[in-house]
Amino acid sequence: MLSVSLHLIATQVLFAAAMWLILLAVGARIRSWCRLPVPGALRWSVDLTLGAGAASAVLLAASLAGLVGRFPLLAIVTGLGCLGRWRVRRPVLPLVAAAIGGLLFLPVALGPPFFYDAMVYHLGLPWQALVEGGWHPHPENLFSTFPPLAQLLSLPPLAFGLARVPAILHWLAWVTAATAVFGLARRFGTSTGIAGLATATVLVLPVTPMVPGFPAAEGWLLVGL
Repeated sequence: MLSVSLHLIATQVLFAAAMWLILLAVGARIRSWCRLPVPGALRWSVDLTLGAGAASAVLLAASLAGLVGRFPLLAIVTGLGCLGRWRVRRPVLPLVAAAIGGLLFLPVALGPPFFYDAMVYHLGLPWQALVEGGWHPHPENLFSTFPPLAQLLSLPPLAFGLARVPAILHWLAWVTAATAVFGLARRFGTSTGIAGLATATVLVLPVTPMVPGFPAAEGWLLVGL
């Protein structure tokens, strides 16, 4: 039983990491097309923001067209990966510092979803889209009127029954957002050590306890901010 559980978690971690890397690669491609001069550590957050935005737009179009089956969604993710720019230089130290800070809430992301927001809309709405065969209005659900970036990114893993992937992906988005703190701190002249400490603390802010480990939307807002 333990080996089966660990295998399940490992599968979901790998799926989330693959999606995260694809979003980064897509963002890097868009950044190169737009000739955006983004320095060092800021490339992590800028690339993820651009990639997630582009992927969500494609997934929204597919969902409105009713293409929400396993194979169409897998084809979309694969196609985005093929379009991405993979040979990009980004400093690793900011990511390491952010991940260390995020270890506290990583177990929350690896566990099964359990809180209200996830059940009602973060996972509930994409689950309904999969059941109904497309993205449809739900006037009975106030949260269906919110921008659906996070929910759309949850569609591919949920189509394959990988319910923990959205939380892991959200944790990775929060980690990526923290890397920008490193870059900004260094640009203001702080030492590498202090910049790394500031980066790690982003994941343990007292105003957002456990939120980095939830399948939520705050990380996707933070990475763009």
